[in-house]
Amino acid sequence: MRDPYPLAVIDHLAMLHPLAFEAKVWCDARLSLRRQTGTSEVTGPGRNGIIRWFETRFDPMDAASRPRRLALIGTAGGLSARATPASTWSAGEIRDVATGSRWQAPWRPLPVASIVSVDAPLKSAAAKASLHALSGADLVDLESAAFAECATARGVEWAVIRAVSDGPLESLPSGCTAWIDTGGRTRTLVAIAANLLRPWRIPAVARLASTARRGLESAAMSPLEHRPRWIVFGGSFDPPHRAHLELPRRAAESIAASRLLFVPARINPLKQAVPPAPPEARLDMLRLAIGDDPRCEIRSLELDREGPSFTVDTLRSLAAEAAAADPPAELVLLVGADTALGFPRWREPEAIAELASVAVMLRPPFDLNRFHESYAAAWRDAGRAVAIEPKWVLDLGADPASSTAARDGGSEDSLPAAVSAYIREHGLYGRVAPTAADS
Repeated sequence: MRDPYPLAVIDHLAMLHPLAFEAKVWCDARLSLRRQTGTSEVTGPGRNGIIRWFETRFDPMDAASRPRRLALIGTAGGLSARATPASTWSAGEIRDVATGSRWQAPWRPLPVASIVSVDAPLKSAAAKASLHALSGADLVDLESAAFAECATARGVEWAVIRAVSDGPLESLPSGCTAWIDTGGRTRTLVAIAANLLRPWRIPAVARLASTARRGLESAAMSPLEHRPRWIVFGGSFDPPHRAHLELPRRAAESIAASRLLFVPARINPLKQAVPPAPPEARLDMLRLAIGDDPRCEIRSLELDREGPSFTVDTLRSLAAEAAAADPPAELVLLVGADTALGFPRWREPEAIAELASVAVMLRPPFDLNRFHESYAAAWRDAGRAVAIEPKWVLDLGADPASSTAARDGGSEDSLPAAVSAYIREHGLYGRVAPTAADS
């Protein structure tokens, strides 16, 4: 049976892991839970590994393939009583102990902890206690400060996710830094030889590895989101057909959105054509199509306004509602690939991008490469040097359903049964309404 929600979600997300061990545990856990999104790469440990990744991997990427979100995912040492072994955290504040520089993480998918970065691992409980007294931080690692500095400088949304491998009262095995090479790979023979020479350390090493694994697996079970998401999906819905419902539902699954807000338009300002069915009928049909799906809601604010429907005005109204929610929600404007090409000509596209993230659904004839080429060209043709990139480009599968075909009577099987009955009952689109003699 075909999975209706494909795993091939292009999320513009890159997950970075200082160590190959961390990458393997994380990816195996995500795949087992069907939560694999984006790409995972190993940077190598320490500040140098992070800087090298940005300079050799991120900077040479073209705009179409460059990730818009980065997550640094790995293990850290515990400094405070909160940081118990195998607990999992997102960075709130990150501090570089050498320079005193500080960063606030813009994206926080897990409970928040403060992190301080140092140049070398703290091997003793006494060293951890001293650093905690100095910094007040919950966790210590080698990479977060460099990652925050590099990601912030490049304007990328970022998060740091850490699993505690060793608590504040635990010491690290001496010489363990020699077990990892500069690429983040374990030097297996070196580690084996070191532990054979000191076999009394083997239980502690095994416990450390087990704790790190459990923590990473626990973090992998959480959605990589920091607030609820509401998808905003507009259109004439004249009439609402199968694709109007199924594709947004697939999008909601793909980006972990909790609500779907359908917004029927009065008049599309780029078409200036009045939809054939009156607003009341389109609202009724959309209600029938949605049925009792608890995720789906209708917002009639565009129908309630006079004149053309401008997306920026709609998003301003919905953003106020999302900001007042508990907890506050992120708006996601969901559009088809063909509609996205008109984005440069919309009213106040920069304001739209501030009010909502943009998600694009690929539709034939677009694949990912063709869409990015056409999208960049649309912005150039509009005289804009820099395109506002979508946060997600989603391949949700194709659905040939069409409102035009449904109005013409050639694709009635694409309509929900209740919508078809409503069209016949009210004589919409030239259908003959039933008479008393027909009943």
